[in-house]
Amino acid sequence: MNQIVRFGIMGTGSIAHKFASAVPLAADAELIACASRTPGKAEAFAAEFGIPTYYDTYEALLANPDIDCVYIATTPNFHYDCIMACIRAGKHILCEKPLLSRASDTEKVIAAARKSGLFLMEAMWSRLLPSVLQVRELVRSGELGRLLHMESHFCFRNPPTITRLYSRELEGSVTTDMGIYNYDVTTFFAGCAPDQISTTPGVLLGETDTEGNVLLHFPGDITAYFCCSYRFHCKTEFTLYFEEGSVRLEPYFLNPERVVITRSDGTQEILNLKSKKPCAVFRQAVRKAKSIRGLPCRNLPRFLTGSLPRGAIPGPKNKRPDIFPRTPHHFETIFRSCYAC
Repeated sequence: MNQIVRFGIMGTGSIAHKFASAVPLAADAELIACASRTPGKAEAFAAEFGIPTYYDTYEALLANPDIDCVYIATTPNFHYDCIMACIRAGKHILCEKPLLSRASDTEKVIAAARKSGLFLMEAMWSRLLPSVLQVRELVRSGELGRLLHMESHFCFRNPPTITRLYSRELEGSVTTDMGIYNYDVTTFFAGCAPDQISTTPGVLLGETDTEGNVLLHFPGDITAYFCCSYRFHCKTEFTLYFEEGSVRLEPYFLNPERVVITRSDGTQEILNLKSKKPCAVFRQAVRKAKSIRGLPCRNLPRFLTGSLPRGAIPGPKNKRPDIFPRTPHHFETIFRSCYAC
């Protein structure tokens, strides 16, 4: 088996640029091809990042026998077709979040990947960061007593001129663009799925949700609150409250520079853990891809898959809607439909 995982990229937008910048930081990954359906974009992208091969069709990319894994960096409305094309071509898949917006489509791609023995992963990098993993271990250790409550905000002023965030045709949504991170990290620290979820009515612009406020209750009487919004900017911190103190990831919980531990006696410990996000993510992703190559896909990330990692505590298996509705109760419907850890 080749010790280097050779990636191809579908799509050459902003997120693809971040991926291409990060791959060289992983010793066991190589970016060998890219593709865009917009004439000239793949060529320019390849020149910018020193990628040896580029294509103007996804079909040509998938026909390249040297590609082991495809990173799908298109807008969410194209994810299903791209995933299925990769499976037909026998390629492993790392897909940008959200994996898919329809539960029925999600079940189809999981079944197809398992049948083909291919690796399929939603690119949720937040729980791979060393600082997040260290806080997870602190929760498990009981050093500060039982975990009682969590709070987080992920809010940036994003104007409607950013088309991909607001277009229903492109499946724009603050829920799946930003709220997914709050939910993912919260359930990761809780170690299980919530058994109760309540929300305020979603704040909509047309048919697109632009803000959500969510309350969660977990087994063991752990509670949580989070807010995500396109409407305003605020500190993007995450705080956990325990019986004997608190832990805060700051200033940006998705790539924190510090973890501040405050004990009940008032003493503080500050862990300076600025992580090189791309390096951490892709080393982990590549190792995972190599470790289960040729086996049925498993340990799929949590969003709408209905699949739990090993050792996870199953949450309530609520019926998942076939598509996220854009209604005043959009947020509650979505989060009631999700379970994972």
